[in-house]
Amino acid sequence: MLFNKNDNGAVELYELTGTYCPSNNFEAIAGELNDAAREVANLVGEGVVSAAKEAYAEDSNAELVKAVQLPIACLAMMRYFRQTTVLHQDSGRKITAGDDEKVPFEWMIDRDDRAMQEKYYRSLDALFAYLEKNEIQGWKESYLRRNMQFSIVKDIHTFESVYPIEQSYYLFFMLLPLIVEVQTTKLKKALGDAWERISKDSVASEDEALLYCARRAAVLGALVIAVERWSIEVFPQSIARRFMPTYQGNRANKTASTEEMEWYLNKLKQQSNEAMQDLLSEVAGQNRYEDYPLLPENKRSNKFFNGGC
Repeated sequence: MLFNKNDNGAVELYELTGTYCPSNNFEAIAGELNDAAREVANLVGEGVVSAAKEAYAEDSNAELVKAVQLPIACLAMMRYFRQTTVLHQDSGRKITAGDDEKVPFEWMIDRDDRAMQEKYYRSLDALFAYLEKNEIQGWKESYLRRNMQFSIVKDIHTFESVYPIEQSYYLFFMLLPLIVEVQTTKLKKALGDAWERISKDSVASEDEALLYCARRAAVLGALVIAVERWSIEVFPQSIARRFMPTYQGNRANKTASTEEMEWYLNKLKQQSNEAMQDLLSEVAGQNRYEDYPLLPENKRSNKFFNGGC
């Protein structure tokens, strides 16, 4: 495990997150930490988490250890605290409050849950950025990272040139498989032979405009799929708020209505369709056979026929 060295797990969680009480029983959250570690490993690769465990045991590479520990701790705490709001005893479910304690209102709990979830997403952003910067081998072999070699959108800055995502590496890597899907199902068919030219590591200068149009179509198409398939909880809050045109900054626990989601989705679909039309127009503009004569020039002096034998 990545925690509880020298039976000091609760203190480690407090020093790491600042929100876990160091006097708590560590064993109560140990199961959630194991589950969270498996989930983070599914995102960044088992090799990354294994490398962090080895470094933790050997007291080496503290930067890697902390980068991996933080999202695991945030996810585990978020799930743990959701279960401990109500006490589960033999006589049933109860809540307790001392003379100087008060039970929080439901909206307070909702806001706290969302704050912990946002901290989890930010910690994933930091972990992904660390892995990219340091070129960790286990990360390169992970499922999410392997999608980058097939994608025409190679980094978060290229993505944000089309659609800003608040520099969220987590969201960028989550959307990469959908970008590859759009490329396979739409772009390759639309581009034909031109796809091979723009999907290479180096692109000729005359194809740069075509590549930009293709990237724009891929990004917007991936966002349409994400909004249609994913729960709104998957998106960081700053992105999810775009689904709510009536949001004015209050009621942090308010979710987007069906009408608002449909409005946002229709806007995205419209932009995606426009991007595909721009791509097709760019392809037509590069048609090398556009001026090629379909029929040869017909001259009176150029007549031949076979009279038979």
